[in-house]
Amino acid sequence: MTVQPFLLKPAFKDYLWGGDKLKHLYNKRSDLMIISESWELSVCKGSESSIASGELKGMSLGEFAQKYPGLLGTKDGIKLLIKLIDAKQDLSVQVHPDDGYAARVENSNGKTEAWHILEREPGAYLYCGFLKETTSEEVRERIQNNTIEKIMQKIPVEPGDTYFIPAGTIHAIGAGILIAEIQQNSDLTYRVYDFNRRGPDGNPRELHVKKALDVMSFKQATQSDKDAPAAQKAHGYTLSRIACCDYFTVDKLALDGSFERKINGRYLSLLCTDGTGELDCAGTLAVNKGDSIFIPANNPGFSISGTGAFLITSQN
Repeated sequence: MTVQPFLLKPAFKDYLWGGDKLKHLYNKRSDLMIISESWELSVCKGSESSIASGELKGMSLGEFAQKYPGLLGTKDGIKLLIKLIDAKQDLSVQVHPDDGYAARVENSNGKTEAWHILEREPGAYLYCGFLKETTSEEVRERIQNNTIEKIMQKIPVEPGDTYFIPAGTIHAIGAGILIAEIQQNSDLTYRVYDFNRRGPDGNPRELHVKKALDVMSFKQATQSDKDAPAAQKAHGYTLSRIACCDYFTVDKLALDGSFERKINGRYLSLLCTDGTGELDCAGTLAVNKGDSIFIPANNPGFSISGTGAFLITSQN
């Protein structure tokens, strides 16, 4: 069976820290007053994206994966979750478990992720890891006395920056940042500190300190792109590898002309973060800013022409 690439309709979240940039800048349509996150490619139960074009329009992505496993090119289904996140306010300080702990304690996958900065307000920053090696005792004490941020690495951000967040890394997205997040298919989050914020019910939001300390890395943070391959430049495009780990590989395509790529037997995600294009793959499909495209594995390759920026993600 040959299935053309198709648009995905995301699932939306309206967490209290979100804003309205996804509506105004990325053409997201929802009855929610705010859109904190759009889950662009998701098979998470209760938060699945769905097919928004083509002959399978209306089918959930999870149902597609179950009905047509041969169109994924993987033995274990879809293990990615891709989001757009609009942080109008600071997100909580948090950490995610690795696969071993998540399987043993939560019957789930772990969560390793990458953040690609799309928009930022002047002076915006994020936290990622510790400034120097620390201990669980110090972290617990600083959570209690509201000083945990003082030992975390605070990083000013610019559009185009990418940060890799392995499971176990303490982190927080700061106010005024809009990111594309590529991660393992998991919604496991252990909240470490939340600025004494209260939820919609008026009560302090739950913390998960014990589990967070169980999974946290206390080493000094490192962020390096020294092993990243050089950007591939050709007439009409530049292709840069921005993240690669055991779970996913992400390339950023800056397009001003046309680009071709083989699929190599595994499904791909194409997320348009700016501009417009036309995808040619067993038919044509218009692609606009904010669009998320699923390219089934049975297609030998695709080409795209136009002007814009795109994230191409493969499951490893």
